[in-house]
Amino acid sequence: MRGLLYALLSLTSLGFAQEGPGASLSLSCGLPSGIAPEEVKVSLGNKEIGTCATSSYALEPGSYKLVLRAEADGGTYYYFERTVRLTDRPLEVSARLELYDPRKPEGFKVATSYVYSMAHSPDGRYVAVGVADSTVRIWDVQSRKELRVLKGHSKYARALDFSRDGKLLASGSGDGTIRVWEVASGKQVQLMKPGKGVWNLSFDPTATRLTSVQLGGDVAFWDVRSGKYLKGFKTSQLLFSAAFSPSGRTMVLGRSTGGVEVWDLGSARRVNVVELASTPVYALAFSRNNRFLGVGLGDGSVLVFDLLAREDNGNPKQLAALTGHTDAVSSLAFSSDNRFLVSGSGDRTLRFWDLGKPQAPSLMMVSPDQPGPVYSLTFNPKTGVLASSGQGGQVYLWPRPVSRLE
Repeated sequence: MRGLLYALLSLTSLGFAQEGPGASLSLSCGLPSGIAPEEVKVSLGNKEIGTCATSSYALEPGSYKLVLRAEADGGTYYYFERTVRLTDRPLEVSARLELYDPRKPEGFKVATSYVYSMAHSPDGRYVAVGVADSTVRIWDVQSRKELRVLKGHSKYARALDFSRDGKLLASGSGDGTIRVWEVASGKQVQLMKPGKGVWNLSFDPTATRLTSVQLGGDVAFWDVRSGKYLKGFKTSQLLFSAAFSPSGRTMVLGRSTGGVEVWDLGSARRVNVVELASTPVYALAFSRNNRFLGVGLGDGSVLVFDLLAREDNGNPKQLAALTGHTDAVSSLAFSSDNRFLVSGSGDRTLRFWDLGKPQAPSLMMVSPDQPGPVYSLTFNPKTGVLASSGQGGQVYLWPRPVSRLE
């Protein structure tokens, strides 16, 4: 049993436009033996304000994220987080720091073969996986129990997407079909037949329309209720990867010869082409706020673009080039708060990047070697836990990335 040492931190909130004594927060830090109070950095509202050594500060009333963190050996850390609201009433918080080892994820087996694709339900309760045996499986994240095995595809599902209300799941396969499933029952409720392998797909916010992009660069819009093809347009035949923005307005395509095309889905018009080195674009990902785009390349590098800023030539502004992988980047995912980007590679590692300063991202952690290439990454929208998958039918759950408090 780890011994605990307690220190009292008294925070006084004075309030710049408020009369009277203001609010106060008393924080009891539960620390493991060997960790001194001054080693624990305290952050309020993403701003470091001190340590667990007794002190007082003038703070503005409001709602804040309170974070305590102390570095430990081998990349591990002690951590506590809670949202607090400072008002004119005293608030007491007892903070017991727990040890986190981000190098050791939890894992559970979902299949006996490769897991090529994953998607979380909007409420974070379920994760759907596309397996090499052509099945799609739905798992309960908390209980680690398999709820549904969805059969119908003759090749693995490369693309998965839940509807916004979580009631429907769409799967797109290399067999040239799209199947829509009722999550509660596992029943197939619709079948679309693009005829070519499906690279990616996305429900619209109302789940009445589905957009898909196929091998060869064909984009199609489908009526979910009837399964009928509505309209479509052609893009690059050099398609190698694809992603849809969370807003549903934009699609990006990665070329096999290098370069990224940006398409407006409403007008079916290509609005930008970002020319890159002649290396394939294997992975693409949007941040949840639609602002940042991650581009994973065949040379192992990751480029980060700001879609709201422009270079002199009118293209999205490149913020950073992240290096370190020794093989192609096969998957990318942004955290729900847009703060972190994780890259998975054929070199069997994950790299966790902190984008708190987008023009100067910092590498937080490199995972130990995985069983094989990392084919898919997805953040749980509710808990912030990252799921990764690849060879061996395992899904690994990684602790939520935590930025270092400088």
